[in-house]
Amino acid sequence: MPNFRKLRVWHSAKRLAHVAFDLRDELPAVDRYDLGRQMCRSAVSIAANIAEGARRGSDAEFARFLRIAHGARAEHETDLELGFERGWWSKSSYQRAQAQSDSTRKQLLALIIRLRPPAPGS
Repeated sequence: MPNFRKLRVWHSAKRLAHVAFDLRDELPAVDRYDLGRQMCRSAVSIAANIAEGARRGSDAEFARFLRIAHGARAEHETDLELGFERGWWSKSSYQRAQAQSDSTRKQLLALIIRLRPPAPGS
């Protein structure tokens, strides 16, 4: 199994978590705990699941954790969108976060596809 610290997708997910913490700090104080905490937790979960899956010892387990990370990324994207719709972030802050989220999504999907077992008879 790969060393998760050498995976581009893990670094991308960590950047996304840092962006989430920056956005949380831009939230009105009353919303930092609810949406801010949730948004940061989902972003951190992406990187954590990549790391945990890489240490599981099999491609199938790694792929399973990557799919969990992919689900957490969708949760995070929902949090981003809700905050933007509430007017809590500037368009540029939102777009920066969305761009990082999309980059992480693409890397996750590429790795998930690469880890799929070959079809029978291939």
